[in-house]
Amino acid sequence: MDSKQPIHTKIWSLDESMVRHAPEAPGVYALWKEGRVIYYGRACGDGATIKSCLIEHISGMRGASTRGATHYLPGLRPELPPRAQTGA
Repeated sequence: MDSKQPIHTKIWSLDESMVRHAPEAPGVYALWKEGRVIYYGRACGDGATIKSCLIEHISGMRGASTRGATHYLPGLRPELPPRAQTGA
């Protein structure tokens, strides 16, 4: 298999009108700028969803480096293990 074959998938514009269609579930995602991936992220649950994370990137809450992203690609939503519980 040629490792240089492109992956044919749809990336979405990273703006408020498109993010409202993002998954409201935990999972992984990638942010793009000028045709290149600039960030890989993971929404781990406990209220964090792919959609909520993308909104934070748009607003700049996750730093200036990802605020300039222009597109996103939601990834597979694997079953994420629950966080370890600590108790007294």
